[in-house]
Amino acid sequence: MKQKERASVALIKAVVNLRSVKDKYEIEELEKAAAIGYQMHVTSMKMAKPGIYEREIAGAIEGIALSQGLVSLSQSSYHKMDRRYTTMIIVRF
Repeated sequence: MKQKERASVALIKAVVNLRSVKDKYEIEELEKAAAIGYQMHVTSMKMAKPGIYEREIAGAIEGIALSQGLVSLSQSSYHKMDRRYTTMIIVRF
């Protein structure tokens, strides 16, 4: 049996319905996350200059996340195509 055949249309519609309407608490959390993300992004742009290591930027923005009470996990990966490393910061509340 294919995955599409096993999918519950009723469940899918219920999940979509739940996610399409936000209450006051959810909106506040989204706004808080957006403000923290903005601060992290601006900090990384200001720090991105020749000679600075990516790990320094990652540390600074992870520090912002931690200072705001967020849990942050760093993951690094190597891009084979252009031979460079990328650090992705995953932030969880």
